[in-house]
Amino acid sequence: MNMNFIKSTRYTVSSGLFIVLTVLLSSCEKANDWETDSAYNRLFRSTKLAVSPSINDAEVIWNNTINTDYYIIEVNTSELTSEDYQEGSVIFGEDKSIKSSPYTIEGLDANTSYYIRIRSCSEIASPSKWVYPENTSFKQYCPK
Repeated sequence: MNMNFIKSTRYTVSSGLFIVLTVLLSSCEKANDWETDSAYNRLFRSTKLAVSPSINDAEVIWNNTINTDYYIIEVNTSELTSEDYQEGSVIFGEDKSIKSSPYTIEGLDANTSYYIRIRSCSEIASPSKWVYPENTSFKQYCPK
């Protein structure tokens, strides 16, 4: 083989290897080169919320979400429209005791319509947005 060809090939391979290593090493930085909006640093919300009422209680079923430490459930006889807790609501899980689905709400009045919603909460991230069931309200069964 021609000695110049071998030197040229060796130079090309060495140059290519140097470029590849430079790109790989420079892409290992952990810092972003753009700013992030901390308002969006919140948990994902459940994609499903369902309620199975009986006489004086209701079983609430939802999809558990990642990185969630606990859930908050809000129940009211009036429609829930505000992002904040609504006046007259009963809040379940503020003591961080609701860790996963399902959860049974007890002490509901028979023959009463209720509105419900749930959110994922964590010690290190902002809570998720509220999740509402497909049917916005549910009614307790009236005993016969």
